[in-house]
Amino acid sequence: MFFKIEEYFSRDVITLARHLITQNGGIETVMVGTINNEGLICDVKRAAMGNEFSVPAVIAAAKSGEVLIHNHPSGDVRPSGADLDIAARAAEKGIGSYIIDNNVSIVFPVVERIAPETDEIESIDPDDVIAILGKNGRLKQVFEPFEFRTPQIDMAIEVTEAVNSELLLSVEAGTGTGKSFAYLVPIFLYVTANKGRKAVISTSTIALEEQLYDKDIPFLLGKLNFEDITVAVLKGRSNYLCKRRYTLFRIENIQSGFGQKENDLAETIKEIDLWMNQVNDGSRTTMNRSVAIDIWSEICADELTCEKSKCRYFNNCYFFKARRKANFASVLLVNHHLLMADVATKMETEELTGILPKFDILVIDEAHNLFKSAISFLGLSVSTHQVTKQLTRLFNPQKKYGLLTKLLDNWADAEASEKIEKTIDSLANFIPVFAHSLVPEIYSSIKDGEENLLELDSYEIRNSFYPELKKLIDHIKMISKYLAPVTKKLKEMNEDMSFLRTPADDMIFSLSTDIKGTIKKLEGFAEFFEEFCKGKKTDTTVYWGEKYRKTKSLTFSMTPVEIQHILSEHIYNVTSSVIFTSATLATGPGESGFKFFFRESGLDITEREKRSIYLASCFDYTKQIQAFICNDIPCPATEKDDFDLESIEIAEKLVKASNGGALVLFTSIKHKNEAKKMMKKLDTDVIAQGDYPVSTVIKKFRDATDSTLLATDTFWEGIDMKGDTLRNLVMIRLPFRFPSHPFVKRYVARLEEKTGQSGFIVYTLPNAVLKFKQGLGRLIRTKDDKGTVTILDRRVISKNYGRDFIKAVPAGMKFETLPADQITHKIKSFFKDKG
Repeated sequence: MFFKIEEYFSRDVITLARHLITQNGGIETVMVGTINNEGLICDVKRAAMGNEFSVPAVIAAAKSGEVLIHNHPSGDVRPSGADLDIAARAAEKGIGSYIIDNNVSIVFPVVERIAPETDEIESIDPDDVIAILGKNGRLKQVFEPFEFRTPQIDMAIEVTEAVNSELLLSVEAGTGTGKSFAYLVPIFLYVTANKGRKAVISTSTIALEEQLYDKDIPFLLGKLNFEDITVAVLKGRSNYLCKRRYTLFRIENIQSGFGQKENDLAETIKEIDLWMNQVNDGSRTTMNRSVAIDIWSEICADELTCEKSKCRYFNNCYFFKARRKANFASVLLVNHHLLMADVATKMETEELTGILPKFDILVIDEAHNLFKSAISFLGLSVSTHQVTKQLTRLFNPQKKYGLLTKLLDNWADAEASEKIEKTIDSLANFIPVFAHSLVPEIYSSIKDGEENLLELDSYEIRNSFYPELKKLIDHIKMISKYLAPVTKKLKEMNEDMSFLRTPADDMIFSLSTDIKGTIKKLEGFAEFFEEFCKGKKTDTTVYWGEKYRKTKSLTFSMTPVEIQHILSEHIYNVTSSVIFTSATLATGPGESGFKFFFRESGLDITEREKRSIYLASCFDYTKQIQAFICNDIPCPATEKDDFDLESIEIAEKLVKASNGGALVLFTSIKHKNEAKKMMKKLDTDVIAQGDYPVSTVIKKFRDATDSTLLATDTFWEGIDMKGDTLRNLVMIRLPFRFPSHPFVKRYVARLEEKTGQSGFIVYTLPNAVLKFKQGLGRLIRTKDDKGTVTILDRRVISKNYGRDFIKAVPAGMKFETLPADQITHKIKSFFKDKG
């Protein structure tokens, strides 16, 4: 839809804009306009000749409240995909975007003039929150089944106060609180009252992200009639299919034909073709069939191989459509990984905006996983597998093809062909040497660490395998030098032919983009290995690695020591309000219970005002659960072999007592596997984690009401089984996990030095208590659930620290300490009475 120019431009400026366009010969011209008090453009200045390369500089020079203006010589002022992308980037800075025709007679306001942000924020009235979530509130009136929950309204009021007062709030919301509604309602009221302001919600799991986007948010928006609220989900770029790369991949495989061994690949291509014709966001999780990671990596969106607005598919690019939607959304859903990537980008560019658009309110749900996500993503990692993969993308010696051979087949240029063939010969010789000689030499030279993790702070150790990596570094530099003239020539051709490209040209330039991107990645790897082997910044960086025994490959990583300071500087200190929430944030009630979380997250070092609140679960654990501690079993610490055997025998009896419907949680894969062998004769199905993918394990357990699931680390949290599917929880051992990760070891050592306390007290014990709470939380998921929980680790009653675990359990959950036979009898009686 377009408007008459007089509605947006003053008369004098219309004449000036025509003059500037005519002066440039009618080609696309970028101008920056100033708006007067009447909302009209009162002045324009020519900023650049219009192309996507000049726009970033124009955006950087423009001020909040101004408008970016450019003409379409065709006279069609409807925005293209590139226009929408530019408008979104400009909007992040508070800059509007208009498109006009050459005669300056019509205008399309892509983004209306954005009033400069003021310090005045309209506060949320707590009474408005109560009016929605209260006993007889709007939600109850429009949806009769809605249940009023005191902890939910308490949390919502606390979130409201945190947003109004611009403070940092930590909330432990027990299972059944309804914490999603408790933060969504205040957020909706805030973005409705403060147009242009944005809230970001970060989750740890896809399950919660999907629950928010597909269920909770549409429900609230539909029932409460909030106006002008747009919601978007943004995932990491590699989660989206790249139409250009997929087209290349598809053509290549169809032309080569599918052999007997490639039937699965043909089926995958068929599935993707069908999926692309459906309405979806282009992300991997929306596919009906999982795509192998090696195939997905060939067809997913990738920053270094992206043609951006020059791409034939740019207007309908899945990633850029998602990013445009995110830029204009009031509420944006992301995961912790993307949030950390945003922080990493801000660190690298030293800018206030990174991957995510600017936001005012941040909710970190499942906040107990924030520290783990920060360790994983606030650093640099490169694996030998990644290196081999990128080298073989250029040329695979076994298959005798790659990006370079494809370019030779599609582009006839004698001078370039000579350099390409020289590069192919070089790669054909080097890749086998790297994969079968250099990597094994490095692998065998490094001693194994705990759980295959390697402590590599020692400069001597890292420098000892530098000669092998130096050969890789030198080879990357060599092939980069060989191919530099080739990619330069292709770039110049692309710029000359940018408006005259044929499908054949597209193939050539598409290959060129992939080759340049692959070289950039390899150059980045070379820089990383140089720094990793020669770096001496052990006061600020943790150098570590990981061995993979099956593939005999390695990963090397550099992680900044001051993760907490990074989070404080780039999130807490620059965001108006941050809300941290989870069902397991605190090791116990009261402010002292949040000490461990504050320390891990870095909240203890920020000077901003902080508040914490502990909200008990809404469930009546006195009536819904019977809890037991076994007191006639060997100690797992001093009588390990006896304990391992007897604990399995007792667990088997307990499972029989409830006729299945049991989750048995282990802390050791080996112990779990032994239990699987011993429980084969049970009358009910026994499912063991590791037998199938996690999603399949969950489905099998959910579908078979009387089955038993034997599980380890992953299933201590995140599994949500309502009703009789899970009615009997058995915890084999207290979930102590002593630090094995090199970063955590360094972190704990610094804590010991700072506090004067042992690592067990400051890290291992509180970490185990939270894991214990997460395990307990698997059993009761609704007010109608009933079940039993049994702890087979007697240290919970024989050791002083056992009190920390008992204090952490939900109010109303009372443990009986009994011999195994009596517990078995009680469980039988419980389910007999329940039935």
